[in-house]
Amino acid sequence: MDTFAAIALSTEPPMEKVLKSPPTSRSSILTAPIWRQVFGVSLWNFAITILLYIFGGYIGGLESFSYYGDKLGTSDPSNCYDDIAKIADIKANDKARATICQSYWGA
Repeated sequence: MDTFAAIALSTEPPMEKVLKSPPTSRSSILTAPIWRQVFGVSLWNFAITILLYIFGGYIGGLESFSYYGDKLGTSDPSNCYDDIAKIADIKANDKARATICQSYWGA
């Protein structure tokens, strides 16, 4: 959206009057309230990101897809992959193994 404006401004030569004039103000744009707001918003975004990263699966009701949720009850996930063609049979006959392997089959 700003591409055409940038191209239009970059094709014009700078004005001599503007280049030779002294700076109008020595004050800084980044004042103390602005720095507080920058750090406050950064801290808030960091906290929310960490919260969603750790607890996002639980908040959204997707415990089986959570990074930590699928590792809580699974001691040996290797037995979830050896009979991948017989998932329906395992779900019907071996409920304990099906519960353990559900998150790995969903992935």
